This record gives sequence, structure tokens and C-alpha cells, in this order.
Amino acid sequence: MSLKSFLKDCIPPVLMRPLRKINASFTISGSYSSWEEAEKNSTGYDCDLVLQKVKRSLLKVKNNEAIAERDSVLLDEIPYSWPTLSVLLKESQNGKVCVVDFGGSLGNCYFYYKDWLKGIDLEWNIIEQKNFVDIGKSYFENEELKFFESVESIVECNIVLLNSVLQYLPNPWSILNDLLKLQAEYICIDRTLLSKNSIEKISIQKVSTAIYRASYPIRLIPEKKLIDFFSNDYDKIVGYKNVESESGYNCKGMIFRKKN
Repeated sequence: MSLKSFLKDCIPPVLMRPLRKINASFTISGSYSSWEEAEKNSTGYDCDLVLQKVKRSLLKVKNNEAIAERDSVLLDEIPYSWPTLSVLLKESQNGKVCVVDFGGSLGNCYFYYKDWLKGIDLEWNIIEQKNFVDIGKSYFENEELKFFESVESIVECNIVLLNSVLQYLPNPWSILNDLLKLQAEYICIDRTLLSKNSIEKISIQKVSTAIYRASYPIRLIPEKKLIDFFSNDYDKIVGYKNVESESGYNCKGMIFRKKN
């Protein structure tokens, strides 16, 4: 069965929509000449405060006291990315799924998808900042879920997951080059805010105070530039809009498959 057919069979007619409060959880404004300039014009955020809020919410998920977590907010439904889930299920047919979840927080995506992958050899490896890794190892790590501080710690994988992370990296191209070295079969990019035109733009994202007080730089990459980056080694096989696009932002996902 081709992946295209697999996707068609797996994705339901009406995609499950996350709660509206996630849609309206941020605003984007301004245009800056460099990442450093945007940093000077943003407040940053209390990393420990955010981390502790994420930890408290995700512990409730781990302990079956809540359904799902995203951006520290507890949700009433799991906000599946159906294309990502389809790739996970496709690879599970081989009996093993090894994921590198770059910027994967404390494992929210692992908790979204793990029940779909029961009975197979599952390795879910999260690459995060040291403070997240320390909390992850102490409270969430298990036989399937592991935490690391660098891509170099990973020997191999068959799926790379980049969920709402590329736009927040000072130098995403360097990270992507490191991830390409893993030679994963699939690269799944989800919830990525992209430029609406061919110009790469650095702006500031402000988070709703209902979640936490913060503003920080965001890089809006042109979609074509991102696709062209992978074109030597990967084919783009799926592209889709994320629900955040309903708020007027160019938020998309795409799946890349390694060329034979």
C-alpha cells in the first residue's frame, strides 16, 4: 500500500479541531533586521515558570487525570496531526518506530500517539534544552520515552518530528542540517508558522496572558525555501494547513519522505 493510499484510508472525513483557545493564544507583529534585534524588543519569558506549568499539566496527562496538553494548556481532546499519525502507523508495520522529536517539550506528542503504537518496538527520543531534559528524565522518562540535549546523542531513527519548533530557532538551517545526518525515512513538520510570501521575516510573537506572559522572536520562513532545502534528499509527499490558519496565520504542516 502506498503512503498516499494509507493517508486516505486513515484520515477521517472531518479532522478533529483543537479548542478555540489554542487558536487565539498568540499574536505576531513587527519586522526586524535580525534575531538579536527582535530579542531586544521582546520581553522573553520566565523559562522556569513555563517549565513548571508544562510539568504540572503533563503529569496530569501521564497520571490519566487529563486528556492532553499543549503549550501548558490542558485540552479536552487530543489534537492529533492525522498526517503525522499516518506516518507513525505506516512505519509501525515494520514492527519498530524510532522517533526523534526535536523540541518535544516533556513528551506531549508521545502521549498523543503512544496508544496507537502498542505492541511494537517504540523509541521516542526528545531533544530539548537542559532544564527540560532534567525534568523529563526525573518525571517522564520510561523504556520508550527518552530525553537528550543534542542531536549528536541519537544514533538512528526512522521519523523526525518537528512540531511547532522551527520558527523559534535562531538558526533553523544548522539544526536541519544536523537532523538530515540521521537519514530518517520521514520528516514530519507540523504547526509551523510560515511567511505568506517569498521573503523570510523575523517578527515578535506575543503569548496570550491566559497562558503566560511572554513575547519572543519568531522566524517566518517562506514555504518554498523550506521545501527546496530538503529537495536533494527528500520528496514532499503531503502538505496541509493547521487549524491555526483559521486565525489568519500561515500555519502549515508537511511530510517529507527520503528519496530512494
